[in-house]
Amino acid sequence: MKISCWTIITKHWWKIIIAVGLISTLIWGINAWIIYRSPEVLSYPTSLAVKEAQALYTAGDLSEAKTKYQEIIQNHPNDYVAVNGLGNILRDQNDYSGAEEMYLQAINIYPRYEFAYRNLLSIYQMWPKEEQPAKLQIFGEVIKKGLRAGPRSGNILGTALSYYQLIGDAAKVSELEARLAKLPLKSSTIE
Repeated sequence: MKISCWTIITKHWWKIIIAVGLISTLIWGINAWIIYRSPEVLSYPTSLAVKEAQALYTAGDLSEAKTKYQEIIQNHPNDYVAVNGLGNILRDQNDYSGAEEMYLQAINIYPRYEFAYRNLLSIYQMWPKEEQPAKLQIFGEVIKKGLRAGPRSGNILGTALSYYQLIGDAAKVSELEARLAKLPLKSSTIE
Protein backbone atom coordinates (compact mmCIF):
# COMPACT_ATOMS: atom_id res chain seq x y z
CA MET A 1 0.00 0.00 0.00
CA LYS A 2 1.55 3.22 -1.21
CA ILE A 3 0.47 6.54 0.39
CA SER A 4 1.38 9.78 -1.33
CA CYS A 5 2.30 13.04 0.39
CA TRP A 6 -0.63 14.72 -1.29
CA THR A 7 -3.05 12.26 0.34
CA ILE A 8 -1.59 12.97 3.78
CA ILE A 9 -1.70 16.74 3.22
CA THR A 10 -5.31 16.75 2.01
CA LYS A 11 -6.41 14.47 4.85
CA HIS A 12 -4.58 16.37 7.63
CA TRP A 13 -4.35 19.94 6.24
CA TRP A 14 -5.86 21.57 9.31
CA LYS A 15 -3.31 19.88 11.62
CA ILE A 16 -0.48 21.10 9.41
CA ILE A 17 -1.82 24.67 9.46
CA ILE A 18 -2.13 24.62 13.25
CA ALA A 19 1.39 23.22 13.65
CA VAL A 20 2.90 25.84 11.32
CA GLY A 21 0.97 28.58 13.15
CA LEU A 22 2.17 27.40 16.56
CA ILE A 23 5.78 27.12 15.40
CA SER A 24 5.63 30.61 13.83
CA THR A 25 4.13 32.07 17.00
CA LEU A 26 6.79 30.37 19.12
CA ILE A 27 9.61 31.70 16.92
CA TRP A 28 8.11 35.21 16.94
CA GLY A 29 7.71 35.09 20.74
CA ILE A 30 11.28 33.95 21.33
CA ASN A 31 12.56 36.66 18.99
CA ALA A 32 10.49 39.34 20.77
CA TRP A 33 11.70 38.10 24.15
CA ILE A 34 15.35 38.22 23.07
CA ILE A 35 14.95 41.73 21.65
CA TYR A 36 13.11 42.98 24.73
CA ARG A 37 15.56 41.46 27.20
CA SER A 38 18.69 42.72 25.46
CA PRO A 39 20.38 45.67 27.17
CA GLU A 40 20.78 47.77 24.03
CA VAL A 41 20.68 51.53 24.01
CA LEU A 42 17.15 52.82 23.64
CA SER A 43 16.76 54.59 20.33
CA TYR A 44 14.12 55.56 17.81
CA PRO A 45 14.32 55.58 14.04
CA THR A 46 15.45 58.96 12.79
CA SER A 47 16.00 60.31 9.33
CA LEU A 48 19.17 61.99 8.18
CA ALA A 49 17.33 65.32 8.34
CA VAL A 50 16.40 64.73 12.01
CA LYS A 51 20.00 63.80 12.79
CA GLU A 52 21.13 67.05 11.17
CA ALA A 53 18.60 69.03 13.24
CA GLN A 54 19.74 67.23 16.40
CA ALA A 55 23.36 68.07 15.60
CA LEU A 56 22.45 71.75 15.12
CA TYR A 57 20.58 71.70 18.44
CA THR A 58 23.51 70.06 20.22
CA ALA A 59 25.86 72.65 18.74
CA GLY A 60 23.65 75.39 20.18
CA ASP A 61 22.37 76.70 16.84
CA LEU A 62 18.73 76.84 17.95
CA SER A 63 17.59 79.04 15.08
CA GLU A 64 18.86 76.70 12.37
CA ALA A 65 17.71 73.62 14.28
CA LYS A 66 14.23 75.11 14.69
CA THR A 67 14.03 75.86 10.97
CA LYS A 68 15.19 72.34 10.13
CA TYR A 69 12.65 70.73 12.50
CA GLN A 70 9.85 72.87 11.08
CA GLU A 71 10.77 71.79 7.54
CA ILE A 72 10.79 68.14 8.58
CA ILE A 73 7.41 68.44 10.29
CA GLN A 74 5.93 70.25 7.30
CA ASN A 75 7.01 67.41 5.01
CA HIS A 76 6.49 64.58 7.52
CA PRO A 77 3.88 65.62 10.12
CA ASN A 78 4.02 62.22 11.86
CA ASP A 79 7.75 62.39 12.60
CA TYR A 80 7.36 62.32 16.38
CA VAL A 81 11.12 62.64 16.98
CA ALA A 82 11.18 65.91 15.02
CA VAL A 83 8.04 67.14 16.80
CA ASN A 84 9.69 66.40 20.17
CA GLY A 85 12.89 68.11 19.00
CA LEU A 86 10.96 71.25 18.08
CA GLY A 87 9.35 71.07 21.53
CA ASN A 88 12.82 71.05 23.11
CA ILE A 89 13.79 74.19 21.21
CA LEU A 90 10.58 75.96 22.20
CA ARG A 91 11.19 74.93 25.81
CA ASP A 92 14.71 76.33 25.66
CA GLN A 93 13.26 79.58 24.29
CA ASN A 94 10.86 79.69 27.27
CA ASP A 95 7.83 79.11 25.01
CA TYR A 96 6.26 76.57 27.35
CA SER A 97 2.87 76.63 25.65
CA GLY A 98 4.46 75.86 22.28
CA ALA A 99 6.64 73.16 23.81
CA GLU A 100 3.61 71.64 25.55
CA GLU A 101 1.77 71.51 22.23
CA MET A 102 4.71 69.76 20.53
CA TYR A 103 5.20 67.19 23.30
CA LEU A 104 1.49 66.37 23.37
CA GLN A 105 1.53 66.07 19.58
CA ALA A 106 4.52 63.68 19.72
CA ILE A 107 2.68 61.56 22.31
CA ASN A 108 -0.47 61.52 20.17
CA ILE A 109 1.52 60.43 17.13
CA TYR A 110 3.38 57.69 19.00
CA PRO A 111 2.12 56.99 22.55
CA ARG A 112 5.20 54.87 23.38
CA TYR A 113 7.64 57.71 22.68
CA GLU A 114 9.16 57.88 26.12
CA PHE A 115 11.11 61.12 25.87
CA ALA A 116 8.04 63.24 25.18
CA TYR A 117 6.52 62.25 28.55
CA ARG A 118 9.66 63.22 30.45
CA ASN A 119 9.97 66.48 28.52
CA LEU A 120 6.31 67.33 29.12
CA LEU A 121 6.64 66.78 32.87
CA SER A 122 9.79 68.91 32.93
CA ILE A 123 8.04 71.92 31.38
CA TYR A 124 5.06 71.52 33.71
CA GLN A 125 7.52 71.75 36.59
CA MET A 126 8.93 74.98 35.08
CA TRP A 127 5.45 76.45 34.60
CA PRO A 128 4.46 79.42 36.80
CA LYS A 129 3.44 78.11 40.24
CA GLU A 130 -0.15 79.36 40.03
CA GLU A 131 -0.73 77.34 36.83
CA GLN A 132 1.13 74.18 37.89
CA PRO A 133 -1.82 72.36 39.53
CA ALA A 134 -3.89 72.53 36.34
CA LYS A 135 -0.92 71.43 34.22
CA LEU A 136 -0.11 68.55 36.56
CA GLN A 137 -3.72 67.43 36.35
CA ILE A 138 -3.37 67.32 32.56
CA PHE A 139 -0.16 65.36 32.94
CA GLY A 140 -1.93 62.86 35.19
CA GLU A 141 -4.22 61.93 32.31
CA VAL A 142 -1.37 61.92 29.80
CA ILE A 143 0.85 59.63 31.90
CA LYS A 144 -2.02 57.15 32.31
CA LYS A 145 -2.03 56.89 28.51
CA GLY A 146 1.71 56.35 28.60
CA LEU A 147 1.47 53.61 31.20
CA ARG A 148 -1.11 51.82 29.05
CA ALA A 149 1.03 52.22 25.91
CA GLY A 150 4.33 51.25 27.54
CA PRO A 151 3.62 49.30 30.73
CA ARG A 152 7.17 47.87 30.79
CA SER A 153 8.99 51.01 29.65
CA GLY A 154 11.51 52.04 32.27
CA ASN A 155 11.48 55.64 31.06
CA ILE A 156 7.69 55.96 31.15
CA LEU A 157 7.53 54.23 34.54
CA GLY A 158 10.29 56.51 35.83
CA THR A 159 8.49 59.61 34.59
CA ALA A 160 5.25 58.39 36.15
CA LEU A 161 7.12 57.77 39.40
CA SER A 162 8.46 61.35 39.35
CA TYR A 163 4.95 62.65 38.72
CA TYR A 164 3.36 60.69 41.56
CA GLN A 165 6.19 61.72 43.91
CA LEU A 166 5.56 65.33 42.91
CA ILE A 167 1.85 65.14 43.70
CA GLY A 168 2.42 63.05 46.86
CA ASP A 169 0.59 59.82 45.92
CA ALA A 170 2.52 57.36 48.12
CA ALA A 171 0.51 54.30 47.06
CA LYS A 172 1.18 54.90 43.37
CA VAL A 173 4.86 55.62 44.13
CA SER A 174 5.21 52.23 45.88
CA GLU A 175 3.46 50.44 43.01
CA LEU A 176 5.70 52.06 40.39
CA GLU A 177 8.87 51.41 42.38
CA ALA A 178 7.93 47.73 42.55
CA ARG A 179 7.26 47.63 38.80
CA LEU A 180 10.55 49.35 38.04
CA ALA A 181 12.47 46.94 40.27
CA LYS A 182 11.24 44.02 38.14
CA LEU A 183 12.56 45.48 34.88
CA PRO A 184 15.97 44.64 33.42
CA LEU A 185 18.39 47.55 33.41
CA LYS A 186 18.70 49.32 30.05
CA SER A 187 20.67 52.36 29.12
CA SER A 188 18.95 55.23 27.35
CA THR A 189 19.85 58.17 25.23
CA ILE A 190 18.68 61.70 25.89
CA GLU A 191 16.38 63.27 23.33
